[in-house]
Amino acid sequence: MTRSQPMQPEATTMNLVSVSLLMCMQAAFSGWAIFLRFTYVVFVLPMVIVEVYSVLRKFRSSMLIPSALCFLIMALTIHFCLLMDSAYFTGLDFLTLPTRFPIKDVVCVPCRFFMYNSDSNSIAEHGLHPRFLHLLANLPLMFGPAVPLLAFFAPVMLPSPICLTYWCSFVVPLALLSVVSHQETRFLLPLVPFVVLLAGCYLEVSNESTRTDFIYTMRKSKFGTLFILCWFVQQLFLLILFNNLHQGGLVSYYKSLPLRTCSSSDCSVHVFYHTYMPPRFPFGCLIQQTNFLDASNMCRTVIDLKGSSESELQRVLLQLRNRTEPCMKCRIVNLIYPGSLSPLNLDFNQFGSVITTKLFFGHLSFEDLPRFLLNLKNGKGMFADHINHWYSQLSLHVVTVGI
Repeated sequence: MTRSQPMQPEATTMNLVSVSLLMCMQAAFSGWAIFLRFTYVVFVLPMVIVEVYSVLRKFRSSMLIPSALCFLIMALTIHFCLLMDSAYFTGLDFLTLPTRFPIKDVVCVPCRFFMYNSDSNSIAEHGLHPRFLHLLANLPLMFGPAVPLLAFFAPVMLPSPICLTYWCSFVVPLALLSVVSHQETRFLLPLVPFVVLLAGCYLEVSNESTRTDFIYTMRKSKFGTLFILCWFVQQLFLLILFNNLHQGGLVSYYKSLPLRTCSSSDCSVHVFYHTYMPPRFPFGCLIQQTNFLDASNMCRTVIDLKGSSESELQRVLLQLRNRTEPCMKCRIVNLIYPGSLSPLNLDFNQFGSVITTKLFFGHLSFEDLPRFLLNLKNGKGMFADHINHWYSQLSLHVVTVGI
């Protein structure tokens, strides 16, 4: 018997202690991270499952007490975060909360976050996207055309446990986040390390399989040429998309506005519907108002309806029509909305008379994608009608109504 054999139980014990300490730290950090961002659970779920399976398989019943300690630490961390949030949002003293604060008034931020994002009406206010936007638009936008493909195919080419863990940590959060109809590119930022690791593993194995320089091989191979071509096309597409089309009509509209000051005679009201939050400075000296219905003067007021419904837009226009303004110039309303919503299911004549309708070409909204419908039954003038329809769909509409 060698000297190393009697040391094995001690090494196993030390390994168990270090794993237990690490799990306790992870429990405290996870309890705190959930309150920072509820989607933290989505991104760490595959790694948690793999870690729990590995620990239980190695230590079995020895992890009973450390597991109970981890749950206790997480419960204490969550309790502390609940008290902190409740004290912050209610303005009460943190020290008196455990004894004098009723449990029904406890502010649970992750619960409110989940309930808010589970309500379709709440999400609609921020904009609704197609559920394939993360996969077909946001991933290529962040990583380019080839990197996501490497990440998706990595488990097939590299069938190893660590690669499978990375792959699950990439695919599972992507699938769960794609269920929600409001999808922004920044939501996928936690996927960056997993995508890079997966693509890097594949490229590293490809580099080790040949004795020549990998970059040189990429340049000389058909795959390398295709990769460079895809990258160039992607960059050109993104340049046109985000530099000209995405919400581009707003820029053209602002450029068409004359310079205004506080003494300007223009006193119209601007209603933005299904656009990004508009800046106020192009309209001159604006009066900050929390409730425009209670305001005594609507001069140069900007009303941002965000992603509200048409019934809400109709209600606001009716309230503006029924107001009594001190001057006639305050009864001019400019309604700004993307052309992909046209024709609106509204009769502008019920609010007043339509003065002008202007179109600012080059406007694309991901929340309200344009509808390019082809009607092959049309006869003469079919092509011109389609061009006009597409032009209208890809434009920002500004309707000036005298109420």
